Amino acid sequence: MTIRPIKSLGQSFLIHEPTADALIAALELKPDDTVIEIGPGKGILTKRLIRACNNVIAVEIDYRLVCYLEAEIGESPNLKIVHQDFLKFDLNKFNDAKIIGNLPYNISSPIIFRLLDNISYWQRAVLTTQREFAEKVLLPAGTKGSGVLTVLCEYLCTRRRLFNIPPRFFKPSPKVISTAFTLMKRPSPAVAISHPEFFYKLINAAFTPQPRKRLINNIALNLGINKEILKNIFVQLNLPLDARAKDLTLNQFALIADVLFPYSQ
Repeated sequence: MTIRPIKSLGQSFLIHEPTADALIAALELKPDDTVIEIGPGKGILTKRLIRACNNVIAVEIDYRLVCYLEAEIGESPNLKIVHQDFLKFDLNKFNDAKIIGNLPYNISSPIIFRLLDNISYWQRAVLTTQREFAEKVLLPAGTKGSGVLTVLCEYLCTRRRLFNIPPRFFKPSPKVISTAFTLMKRPSPAVAISHPEFFYKLINAAFTPQPRKRLINNIALNLGINKEILKNIFVQLNLPLDARAKDLTLNQFALIADVLFPYSQ
């Protein structure tokens, strides 16, 4: 059965068997694990997953590929193929699931945000994205190029780069190098924060509308806190008044969140 990739879905199928083996090995599977596969495509990872553990849920948005997988491996008793957009897939029925997927480059960010929003329900993710995007996820906060995902991933996960994957290992070959990496849920967040919901608001405010704008201006604009109050707090915390969001470490964001919270009410 010939499946022509749909460009709008960012489809590019992994075809390199040793790379598939390495991605599965990084999941560190046990027989009783539940694995959720994001976009199984033609099943190069799926076939390995069903040999390694007892419960595999493959979430595929493309009905053509659902039919292909059902014909190829759908009889496996430990495999459930779900025809759905992963961004609408309900994760809260799981407990300590493992996640794997070669993410479409155009929706890598929404998928990882969704995983972070549902971090209570999974323990480890092995993901492949465009290399430049992976860099943002893996950077420490306070490093040039960091963003909202950088800070939240560091806060909630330990992260590890695995390896780069050249374009020729996919069909069709993308025009970019891919990077595989792991996200592992921390037993508790990396820093203690008194009001996590406000911390999330602060991080989003800090990088909006432009991460290169002064942090004080972004916070004042998005959270409605007086600039003079913000300047006094920055002086109190020994932070430069012209600091940008990309300049702050996770610990500095945590300090700002705790001191600013009373002014957000």
